[in-house]
Amino acid sequence: MHSAWQQLTLSYLPLHQWVRASYVHHFLVGSLQKWRQSSWFMQWADPIGVLLLSLVFALAPFVSNTLIGFLIAVCIGFWVLLTLADEARPGLTPIHVLVLLYWGIATAATALSPVKKAAFLGWGKLSLYLLLFVLMARVLRSPRLRSWLVT
Repeated sequence: MHSAWQQLTLSYLPLHQWVRASYVHHFLVGSLQKWRQSSWFMQWADPIGVLLLSLVFALAPFVSNTLIGFLIAVCIGFWVLLTLADEARPGLTPIHVLVLLYWGIATAATALSPVKKAAFLGWGKLSLYLLLFVLMARVLRSPRLRSWLVT
């Protein structure tokens, strides 16, 4: 049973091999690492990320969807900055692969939808939420910050 569960959750997927061989990963991740080491702003990157997530969660019930979309877009921009300035450690986990697979299926469904405009709007929202998940997976590795956000 234990082995079947590990196969189902992709525990044995050799992601570290892909990360070491990926040209895209080597080109993008860590390209601003020297700036991060000297930047005062990036020393506070994880707490700033939690603050952005807190804003999204605190304001979501009270403001329009357009503002929430804008806040999530700001979070995604911050995640891109973190990824470019991060040290070259692999942050890819098996759950990221499954989320990417789900996004790929949704993209195919959007492309094949008979109602293109509505499907594209839904695909855009899904993409925003999945990229928000990626920021949360990056920032909430710290138990202290995770507890602060939950509180």
